[in-house]
Amino acid sequence: MDIGDLKKHIGKVMNEQNNRSIPEFEGYSPTEMHHVLHFTFGEDSPITLQQLSESDYKKIPILNQIKY
Repeated sequence: MDIGDLKKHIGKVMNEQNNRSIPEFEGYSPTEMHHVLHFTFGEDSPITLQQLSESDYKKIPILNQIKY
């Protein structure tokens, strides 16, 4: 086995480990948790904000206390 094959194999194993589901992370993978912690609302994050209608926003008490 040459160094290139070894690097490929290690990369494959690391990728599998970083993308496997972890029960202690509520089923999220280490990669997904990285995105949650460091890029919370980024493109690759599993967290997204739901777009609501204006009437739905008016039903949220904390948002009714904010002046802008």
